Amino acid sequence: MSMNRPIKKALFVNQTGRFGGAERVLLDLLLHLDRSRVAPVLVSPEGAMQQEAIKAGISWIEAREFERMDTTRGKLSGRDAGQTIRLFRKLNAIIKEQQPDLIYSNSVKAHLLVNLMRRKTPTFVRLHDFPSSFGGMAKRMFRYALCHADHISCVSQSVESDLRTFINDATGASISHAHNGYELKPAASSVAEQRHTEEKRIIIAGWLLAWKGFDVFVEAMERIAAQLPDWQFVIAGAAAEDAQGSMAYAEQLRARVARSPFARQFLMYGGYKSLHELACCAAHSVFVHASIRPDPLPTVLLEASGAKLPIVCSNLGGSREIIRHGWSGLVVPPTAEALAEHVLKLAQNEALRVGMAEHAYTSCGERFRMQGYVDRMTDRMMATMERVR
Repeated sequence: MSMNRPIKKALFVNQTGRFGGAERVLLDLLLHLDRSRVAPVLVSPEGAMQQEAIKAGISWIEAREFERMDTTRGKLSGRDAGQTIRLFRKLNAIIKEQQPDLIYSNSVKAHLLVNLMRRKTPTFVRLHDFPSSFGGMAKRMFRYALCHADHISCVSQSVESDLRTFINDATGASISHAHNGYELKPAASSVAEQRHTEEKRIIIAGWLLAWKGFDVFVEAMERIAAQLPDWQFVIAGAAAEDAQGSMAYAEQLRARVARSPFARQFLMYGGYKSLHELACCAAHSVFVHASIRPDPLPTVLLEASGAKLPIVCSNLGGSREIIRHGWSGLVVPPTAEALAEHVLKLAQNEALRVGMAEHAYTSCGERFRMQGYVDRMTDRMMATMERVR
């Protein structure tokens, strides 16, 4: 019966080709899609994510114009207005040529450009952001665009709640939420991945952006450094070249660490591919997520859980939908005082670290299964196509 079902073509539009949390999630979806049901075509600039998609046999259409647009969270510049018009025309040409059955937008700029007008082709928004975080003209444009979407799939309950308040029932779109999936990987086995086994590390990782809480992390570690002389404080991640202010912030952060009276305990690791590069196990590690503004659903917490690392995380946003405080980690306000207190608690208790890491690994493995996520997303996409047609 399924053999006679026509394959649906879906355009997946994303504003960057590099890897961020939303891009890792998108690639996971593309790699695990049942291509007897959905034929994916990626529309994005070049980058590591786009290259991985091509290796997997996924069709790709270049859209480098996305990279020429600045931020969309505040005021829109005249330069952005011109780029918006050019990219809007290009996307229209791609849609006309490809004749897809569905257009799936995966990033803010993609949401805006795909949904600036009501389309005959069904549009599916995968919302990784809190709409209320936008301001000025961008906020009005984002609300306008979301009201043209046919379905909005939120990455967490927190985002769905924020969205419903933001649009105030002004959209005809159906709305749902589905947590991202995560595929548990085998424990590190190679010599390279195990090279830090004997080093005790407290780790924060992510793109070097101010709101990720790196400054709070540095201050928190300085408060407890004297009590943890044999622990290293690792800041892992690179500047995001296409994120406004990231390059300058990375330099400021390096200078801040260099000035620290405990600079010898800090390590600016740089870019990384896997948390297994940074730490081996719960016995020698603590992972910190310190975002100072709500993070919709921190993918890095799924990665840390999958790596069996004990976690201290910010209580803002979707973290509480991943980590249960006191059971699978410690969920605390993103202040230097709170982070210092709870990181110290874990660092001084190996049994607690190991127990919480095991609980996080088991819990996330059950609740965030990749195939379950892919099946839910596929069914929702198919239902959107049927509903709109």
